[in-house]
Amino acid sequence: MVDKTNLRLALETAKEFIAGKIDYKQLNDNFPDDTNDKEINELFDLIEHQPKLGGFLGVSQETYDQYNQNIDRILKRLEERIKE
Repeated sequence: MVDKTNLRLALETAKEFIAGKIDYKQLNDNFPDDTNDKEINELFDLIEHQPKLGGFLGVSQETYDQYNQNIDRILKRLEERIKE
């Protein structure tokens, strides 16, 4: 059985971070850990390693957009799992 509490917490914490409502420390402190859930872990990993856009050592707009699409895909999947 899926722990929907962790799914909700991961989803809401990630959305708050992406919206700029919380900083990285708050994301790290509030995000569920040791969930053994592949999608929750992947979401945190993507957010944690999100590349810089453009400039020195930054990625192209296309690469940055693909990265964000992966984050959006996981957020939508977590929403679907909560409704199951």
